[in-house]
Amino acid sequence: MQHMNLPWRHNGNGMNFAEVDRLNGCIDLAALHAYSVAVHIRTLEIVKTLTLDNLAPFLQADQLRLILFEEGWTRTTDPGQVDYYLNWTKGKCLLNFGLTHFYQHVGEMGVICQPVGRGV
Repeated sequence: MQHMNLPWRHNGNGMNFAEVDRLNGCIDLAALHAYSVAVHIRTLEIVKTLTLDNLAPFLQADQLRLILFEEGWTRTTDPGQVDYYLNWTKGKCLLNFGLTHFYQHVGEMGVICQPVGRGV
């Protein structure tokens, strides 16, 4: 976070336009890129060790509270966040966040860029 010049750790869910503008004004893009490369490399290392048995378990409430609230993945303390992910397996998390979630944001960027005549 310090290298990227990020003022918070959370995933940005629910940020308003002013908060997004502040983030865009302070983030160190080179450090963000370096972080994304490091995450990519580490993810490939971990994925090579996974088995179907690793991916099958459902996330547990205590584990979710730790990740979401204590580790700061989300900025709210809404217990509904825990309830939402309780039906997810570890495999679904990997597929969603590691493979498909990014493309949702690419689509959002396309929608945002259309009115100003810019492509993604």
